Amino acid sequence: MTKKMESMNKKTKIKTKLGSLSRTWQHIRRAPFQSLAAVLVMWLNYFMTSLLIVVIFVFGILLNYFESRPEVTAFLKDGIS
Repeated sequence: MTKKMESMNKKTKIKTKLGSLSRTWQHIRRAPFQSLAAVLVMWLNYFMTSLLIVVIFVFGILLNYFESRPEVTAFLKDGIS
């Protein structure tokens, strides 16, 4: 490839990225409530997934903690007041 073609490819990539951003901004302006709903659904999905991962991790730690404790067995005698 020549240097001219390489520079054209770089410019094209930059224009494509900027074009995608401007197109995204146009869609957000056209349907703001739909865009907000999509963002909220994605945020809720990531939040619930993260929460589930944290809960599973914490329960694993708690289970290991209680399994490592010695077991205490108490025998009670019947008939003692």
